[in-house]
Amino acid sequence: MPTDRKIHTRAARDRTMSATTKPGKGSVLGKHRLAIPVLVAMLVAGAAAGCAQAKKDTTANLVTKEVEPGVVRIISDGAGHDLEKRHPTYRYDMDSVFVAPDGTVWLGTSYRDTDNDANPPGGLVWALGQSGTSQYAPKRFCFAGERDKPEGTGVTCFEPATDTETRYLVGTHVNAVAAAPDGTFWAAGDDGTENGGLYHITP
Repeated sequence: MPTDRKIHTRAARDRTMSATTKPGKGSVLGKHRLAIPVLVAMLVAGAAAGCAQAKKDTTANLVTKEVEPGVVRIISDGAGHDLEKRHPTYRYDMDSVFVAPDGTVWLGTSYRDTDNDANPPGGLVWALGQSGTSQYAPKRFCFAGERDKPEGTGVTCFEPATDTETRYLVGTHVNAVAAAPDGTFWAAGDDGTENGGLYHITP
């Protein structure tokens, strides 16, 4: 049975800040690639303000279940977010996690497969242990690689309204893509033997 346990936030999964997370079944148009960039873009101003405030423990009311020694699964956060709830068929896809300077754990989530037809379009962003859930419906999705070839080169931008794709930096290996509040995108490249490379994309 789930039990209330006070836990300390552990380090985020490998490459938390990367937009190259392996997609789960039912991912739509590389939505997993956009989740972290959008999440980070929305947090820039809030994180800066949070640095000046006292740190709060938002994990105190978590309902958890131990899955193995030293590891618990979060069932709910005590603030209205039930991670086991179906919407209506599947649980949320947990696309990204970001820990702000004030210790707040932010999550980027989305709907899976047929649940996309039963809910408003776009992903969801919310803070663990805090009430409220924000929804974003960006004009375009930009991600590293190609739609069906994430290990490919360059950046692909897809615009749902027109069902069109635009490719940038073809031939350049890109490690991550981040969305900026002004609608532009930043790409961190890997130029092979030279390594590195930072690019600003205006679709």
